[in-house]
Amino acid sequence: MTYSKQSWVDGQTPVDAEHMNHIEDGIASAIPGARYRGLCTGAGVITAGTGFNCTRTAVGDYYIGLTAGAISNAVAFVTCNTAGIICSAWQVDTTTIVCWLRDPAGAGVDLSFGFVVFDVDAAAATKPAP
Repeated sequence: MTYSKQSWVDGQTPVDAEHMNHIEDGIASAIPGARYRGLCTGAGVITAGTGFNCTRTAVGDYYIGLTAGAISNAVAFVTCNTAGIICSAWQVDTTTIVCWLRDPAGAGVDLSFGFVVFDVDAAAATKPAP
C-alpha cells in the first residue's frame, strides 16, 4: 500500500477516527508487527479500534489493556493533535500499556489521542536476513 500524506493545520484539521485511522493504517501496512491501534477520548472512551480497553486513571494518565492477546516485547507510540503536548507510552506488562499526555509545564491533560502498539518479536521475524 502506498501512503497518501494528509495535510494538518492546527485548529482546522479535525482529530477524528477517519484521520487517525488513516495514519494508523499507513503505519500498520508499512511496519510488520502492528497489533493494536486505536483512538480514545480524554475520558478514556474508545472511538476507534478493537481488542483493547482504555481506562483513564488520572488527568492525562491512561491504561491501554490489550484484551485480544498478550505481547511480551512491545513498543507503543501515542499522539494527539494539540501543539505543545508531550505524549509518552510504555509497556508495563504483557497486557498493559501506559499512555501519558502532558503540557509543557508537566501537568496532565485530558485530550483525545491515537496510539499504535507493535509486537517487536513479530516484526523481527519478518526482517530479512543480512
